[in-house]
Amino acid sequence: PAPAPAATAAAGAAPASSAERARELLAAYPVFDGHNSLAPTLLRRRGANHRHDLDEGETFLDTDMPRIRAGALGAQFWALHVDADTVREGRAVSTTLELIDLVRDLIASSPDSLRLALGAGELADARNCGRVASLLGPVSGPAMGDSLATLRAFHFLGVRALALAGARWADDGLTRFGQEVVREM
Repeated sequence: PAPAPAATAAAGAAPASSAERARELLAAYPVFDGHNSLAPTLLRRRGANHRHDLDEGETFLDTDMPRIRAGALGAQFWALHVDADTVREGRAVSTTLELIDLVRDLIASSPDSLRLALGAGELADARNCGRVASLLGPVSGPAMGDSLATLRAFHFLGVRALALAGARWADDGLTRFGQEVVREM
């Protein structure tokens, strides 16, 4: 558990302002963004070869290090969703691999700000080093098709979350294969 925030008002001292109290709480209990959608946005707008400078940011996007720092973000999941057209066209796996590569490049381009986290210990390590912990996922369930090998490959590449919604093996409850997927996860 995170340490409790320090008392803000010593005996006889003025009570802390709301902003000071908020800063104290965020220092003790950082925000965890469960769905940063920057990667799919970059892939759609600029293609896989575009390099986004997180330190500078771009006006049409809402993710950059100055805003992440100002919001006291402690960790984030980088969403790796593909759209329905990509699934229909049979490009879900390759597009997901492009998204993983793009996010890993973003993380590598900001080593003083971001750190890839593959488990709880690495989340804590990132925070202790003043970095924002970065987790890969969720991946769209349809992006793994009907292949446990694809699921294992995604895990090997660092993916730690899978969205079951939209996968044909999870539409009306889990099929036998869907149950295998959940066991494997």
